[in-house]
This record gives sequence, structure tokens and C-alpha cells, in this order.
Amino acid sequence: MHPEHQEQDPLLFFDTWDLTTNSKDKEDTGAPPINPENGAKALQFLETTLAASTGDYKIVVSHYPIYAAGAHGPVISDLLASIQPILDRYKVDAYFCGHDHNLQHIQVNGFNYFVSGAGGEVSTGWQGMAGLPVDSLKFRFPEVIDRNGGFLQVQVNETHMLVNYWSDQPVLLYNYTIARTTTPNAQGTMCVTNPPPFTYYGGGVSLNDIRSLVLPVVILLVLLGL
Repeated sequence: MHPEHQEQDPLLFFDTWDLTTNSKDKEDTGAPPINPENGAKALQFLETTLAASTGDYKIVVSHYPIYAAGAHGPVISDLLASIQPILDRYKVDAYFCGHDHNLQHIQVNGFNYFVSGAGGEVSTGWQGMAGLPVDSLKFRFPEVIDRNGGFLQVQVNETHMLVNYWSDQPVLLYNYTIARTTTPNAQGTMCVTNPPPFTYYGGGVSLNDIRSLVLPVVILLVLLGL
């Protein structure tokens, strides 16, 4: 993010555990039960925070997807009903999530959903793909397990937000630009030139601009939480 906008551009981390009875591993030993009161508080937090925001961009991050092409898709209906109206009302630019252990970009009615769950375990189960709205799946990886996964990187400046998907090599797989706009559900364009530079040292990557590292690292830590 641009230094002058760091305090105004909200990166909102939002807990969806108590908002869905679908697409969660409730059978896992020790998983807490759903608490409707906590769910109501979470929705109120989301609405209040977004309503107060004066930032150039609004980005919401959570673990569970709303739409997904993988094993947890095609749609988590209770999250679509509870969260999506709030995202639309406050002109959120994008929703980032994990849960599916692969990489996806889905766009429905102009709204962008970015799934990044391939930082550890990788899955090629695309059970939800056929049930997605027509032409909504813009990118998916991997189609076969031939790599160790991948991750996403986000860069934000005064004019646009650039989302890059990288393999573990790292090789740029796909990128997408969302223009800064005051209209709901920012429409983006494909961007296939001038990706941000990486230097690969075998044990990791180094970004030329350290500001561009902060956002993807924080997002990755949240999305890897199961």
C-alpha cells in the first residue's frame, strides 16, 4: 500500500466460523460448536467497520469461501446470504479466502473472489467447478499435482490493486488488476505484463519493495489457519 494511504486502506480480517453450517469440518475432534451470538457480533463488526472506512480500497479476508471451485464449492449459501449484501453495500473491492487447498479466481456479478489455500497441502479436487455461475471461474491451479503448491501476492497503489498468483518455483501463473473506483464491485482487467520482480534463492523469495511483502504474508498466515 502507498505510505500515505496505509491507515486508510482497511485490510479487514473477518471470522466466519459462526456464520456457516456448511463447508466446515465439524466432525474434527475438538471443533467448537457454532455460536449464533458470536455470528451476529461478527456481522455487526463487519458492517460497522466497513461503514466507517474512508479508504481508497476495502479488502475483506476470511478463511471460508463464498464461492469455490474445489471440494467446498460451488457456493456456501449461508455466507452468500449473510456476507455478500454487506460487501456489496460498502463497495468492497475483493474477498480473499482459503479452505480449498488450491488457487482460484472467481468473479460473479463483477465481484472478485480470490482463493489461496495451496501454501501447504495441495488438492486437485474440483468438485464445485461445474456448479459455479457460467464463465465465473477465471483461473484455477493446479489441474494435476505436479508441484508443491503456490501462493498469491497483492500490490496496491493509488490507481489499482494487482493480484498475482505464483507457483512454488516461483513462476507467475496468473495476474489480475482491479482499478480503483467509486462504483460498487470494482471491475478489473487482465494484466499479463510487468509483474513485480522476484529473486529466488531456493529457500524463499525476496521482493524488491518490502511494502509489497507485508500484505501477502499476512493474508497467507490467515488463510493457512484451519
